Amino acid sequence: MQDQEKIITATNLTNCDKEPIHIIGHIQPHGALVVIDMKSYAVVNYSENLSSFLQTDNLSSFHSLSDLFPDDFIIQLKKELEANIILSTYTFEKGRENFLLIPHLSDDKVIIDVEKQEDKLPSFTFQQQLNNILSQIEKTTSLKETSQIATQLIKNIFGYNRVMLYRFDKDWNGEVIAETKDENLETWLGLRYPASDIPKPAREIFLKQGVRIISDVYYKPSPILSLDNSNLQPPINLTNSELRGVSPIHIEYLKNMKVNASLTTSIIVNGKLWGLITCHHYKAKTVDYFQRQSCKFLTQVFANQINLLDTKKYVSSSKQLETLRKKLMLQMQSVSKFKEALLNYQPNLKDFIDCGGVALVRKNKINVLGGTPLKKEIEILIREHLAKQKKSIYFTESLSSHFASAEAYTKTASGILAISLDANFKDFIIWFRPEIITTIEWGGNPEKNGYVKDGVTYLHPRKSFEKWSEKVAGSSKVWENSEIEAAAKLQENINTVLVKKQKEKIKLLNNKLKRVNKELETFSYSVSHDLRAPLRGIDGYARILKEHLNLEDDDYSTHALETIISSSKKMDVLIDDILSYSKIGRQDIRRIPVDLNAVVFEIINSSNLKINYPQTQIKAEKNLPKVFADSRMVTQVCANLITNAIKYSQNQKEPFVEIGYKEESKAYFVKDNGIGIDEKYIDKIFNVFTRLASADYEGSGIGLAIVKKSIDLHEGKIWVETKLNEGTTFFFNFGNA
Repeated sequence: MQDQEKIITATNLTNCDKEPIHIIGHIQPHGALVVIDMKSYAVVNYSENLSSFLQTDNLSSFHSLSDLFPDDFIIQLKKELEANIILSTYTFEKGRENFLLIPHLSDDKVIIDVEKQEDKLPSFTFQQQLNNILSQIEKTTSLKETSQIATQLIKNIFGYNRVMLYRFDKDWNGEVIAETKDENLETWLGLRYPASDIPKPAREIFLKQGVRIISDVYYKPSPILSLDNSNLQPPINLTNSELRGVSPIHIEYLKNMKVNASLTTSIIVNGKLWGLITCHHYKAKTVDYFQRQSCKFLTQVFANQINLLDTKKYVSSSKQLETLRKKLMLQMQSVSKFKEALLNYQPNLKDFIDCGGVALVRKNKINVLGGTPLKKEIEILIREHLAKQKKSIYFTESLSSHFASAEAYTKTASGILAISLDANFKDFIIWFRPEIITTIEWGGNPEKNGYVKDGVTYLHPRKSFEKWSEKVAGSSKVWENSEIEAAAKLQENINTVLVKKQKEKIKLLNNKLKRVNKELETFSYSVSHDLRAPLRGIDGYARILKEHLNLEDDDYSTHALETIISSSKKMDVLIDDILSYSKIGRQDIRRIPVDLNAVVFEIINSSNLKINYPQTQIKAEKNLPKVFADSRMVTQVCANLITNAIKYSQNQKEPFVEIGYKEESKAYFVKDNGIGIDEKYIDKIFNVFTRLASADYEGSGIGLAIVKKSIDLHEGKIWVETKLNEGTTFFFNFGNA
């Protein structure tokens, strides 16, 4: 018992939200408690007041349930446990009094609460009352009206001095939104109470249990004992016990309020703790189990009505927003300019959601409407806060509490709702809500008070509950769920419209590209025919002049004619290369299995090595893997790389070219020991008309550009390893296909 008391009393300012009230170790004395093992049905624990509560002296040596309760109850309990169904209550008579047994599961044990059963209302009378209550609640049309009727009905039925309806905000502070009381009592309507008044452990139990009674704050606790007089290890979980003892902090709190007894029921909406109905009495007061269950039922009826009213409000708001959203969509589809569609017509973005102002941020341009921060401030807000959130939808009613710089413009933007329009979180629509300065009336100073003992500050409930006013600034009106969802739908619509317009632009560009390609084909044809014809004439007549004129003694004329013939030949090669380069990409890639061995063999044979390059040795690896690619482009790639390797190594003492395949890099290679490439030019070698070699080596500067373009079209890779004057190795593949 001493260990349990330590758990109860060691609650300080830093851990009050962790107070273990579910294992408090004692019960309230308006009932008694028995704990049995679920498997053996043996009694393991009991409350100290069990004997006096049942008014018998025959409990000094009990060991089983049959020593305590009727056999019918034990049979019923075993059947329900075996069937794994909800345990039922059981009423039995002892002496002149009726007792009620209320069993429930707790870990591997069954806890049985024992209470006295009061006289019940006749069933017909109670049913009439319920029908009347349901009818009254269903007719209500507002939260205020529904709440007030709920407190009136519960006060009329159960007779407490004061009944309050208490609603939680997002921070778990509570506000009294309805109250019915005796005439002599001061009103607490509209007062707020801090979250610490009902800390997290209490809220969690309210969510599970639903109803809680304290019959007398001055009660003498009845400790839970072990049958073998051992310590309670582990402590018994009393979460769902009707008789669970009360936290000493809460007892002191009620005493400070001059309250002697209380009844509290949970208002649960959509599975969440929405609020409480709290009944206070200024004398000791007990309400029996079935009356408490009736109160719980009535509270749930009220919760259903709240849910219904919220749903109606949500549907109504959603319909209005849906109408505006459709109009905005129509404007975006009809008006070519995105900004004008959303800002210059009615409705506009400011009309869409209730706000003070709105900003449309797109492509580094900020357009505003209504009351907003400065454009420079909006730019900083996006860069330093919104972009870092990485959220497509972001909203807050207190921006300055998350982003300190926003303190400068709380008057126009205490709250924001932002939707992102791009994946990089640079483009946004931001709705701004101005600051609302409100005065909150607290039921006493909400600040925690405590006393220091042994260096620890212990929680001490406040003693005064007189109205205490506080001005609250820096917050805006709350963003409703319907508004947030409407913004999300608008975001989806805008993205759809932007994608559609982007597709239309791409389509126009594709059509333009097709026209350009057609013109390029015409130009290529012109180059092929119109330029070649005069070029052949120049070459032909130059050769005729060389053959028919006697130029033996005219070295100048001879050199001039040879230059004309050589230039014509180079020009013809250049035209061929330009045509080859222009054709790549304008023809569909037809991937087929290509035998690289055959391609390499054909290129080497066509080079006339013995005649043109008698000193060059070529080593071609046998059994090169086949490649699945366009055979024409594969031949072009290999021909350019091999002929380049032969050409740029021909002046070495022992020129060689090696062709092979590297398994580890999954790449083919062409290696030579030629002139190499200066590393500073490596990034330029694949550009069109780039020639890094001297005039001693023939070429148009287009070959490597053709190679790169062909490999890119296959989604392959090409890279080079080279050292100036020591050689070059080109590695390449044709993608994974």
